[in-house]
Amino acid sequence: MFNERLTKLFLALSILALGSGCAATTPLKQDMKLTEGPKPVYQITTPYDSLLSCLSSTYLGKKASIGVGAISDETGKFSISDSGNGKFVTQAAGDIVQSALLQSQIARVVNRRDPRVMKLEASFGGKVKWIGSDYHITGSINSLDFLPGGGIDASVYGVGAKYRQHRMLIGMDLFLTDTKTSEVVGHSSIFKQVVADEIGANIGRFFGDILVAVDLGEQHREAVHFALRNMLKMAVFEMMTDLYDIDSKSCSSIIANVEGVEDARKAPPIAASTQVEPFDEEDDWQKVSY
Repeated sequence: MFNERLTKLFLALSILALGSGCAATTPLKQDMKLTEGPKPVYQITTPYDSLLSCLSSTYLGKKASIGVGAISDETGKFSISDSGNGKFVTQAAGDIVQSALLQSQIARVVNRRDPRVMKLEASFGGKVKWIGSDYHITGSINSLDFLPGGGIDASVYGVGAKYRQHRMLIGMDLFLTDTKTSEVVGHSSIFKQVVADEIGANIGRFFGDILVAVDLGEQHREAVHFALRNMLKMAVFEMMTDLYDIDSKSCSSIIANVEGVEDARKAPPIAASTQVEPFDEEDDWQKVSY
C-alpha cells in the first residue's frame, strides 16, 4: 500500500516537473521561441472617435492654435506590491489629449509637450520658426475613489461558488485657457466608474483516501487607462464646442449611440449612496489586476 502511494506521488511530481520545466529545456545556445499574442499591432480606437470626427464636419471656420500643457495625476494614490510600486492612473494624459486634438482636425496643434528639440536646434543656430499658441489645455486627474464592493462565497458538502465586485470612481477637470489673456474660456469636469468582478467555483471530493480538489475562476476588469482615454476624448469634445460655440446637439445622436454615454455637463449628480470617503480597498483591487 505504501509503495502504491509513493508511486502515485512520484508520477504527480513528474508531471508537474515536466509541465513547469518545458521552457527551461531549450539549449543554452539556441534562442527560445517567443509566445505570440492574440492580435497584431493596430490603431487605438474608442467609441468617442466619431464625436471628434463630428466636430471636424460641423465646424468649418478658422482653426485656432492650441498647445497641451501639464495634465497631472493629483489623485495621490499609489499601488504598492511585491513586483514594484507605481501610480494607478497614466502619467501621459497630456499626450492622449494632444492625439485627440489632432484626430479632431479642428485645431492647429503646436507642440508644447516636449519642445527640447526645437530649443536645441535654435541654440545651434538652426532656423526655427516658433508658432505661438492661441489657447492651451491644462488640468488634472484629481480623484480616484475605491467604492464599496460586495460579494458572496458559499459552499455545501464540498461544492462552492463565489462572486465579488469592485468599483473605482475616476474624476478629472480640464481647462481651456486663452494664452494671451489667461482667461479660462472652456472647461470639462467629468467622472466615470470603472468596474471589475470575479466569479469562481470549487469542488472537493474524496475518492477512497485521496482528496481531489478543483478550483475554477474567471476575472474581468475594465481597462483603467482605456477608460481614461475615453474620458479625455470626451473632454476635448466639450472644450472644443465651448471654444467654437458649436451646438453639441448636432452630435447628440452620436453621443446617444455610445453605450452609457451622456453629455457630461448634463449628467445627473452622483447619488448620495456613492458619495463615500476613500478607504483601503487597494489590496482587493490588486487581486483582480492582471
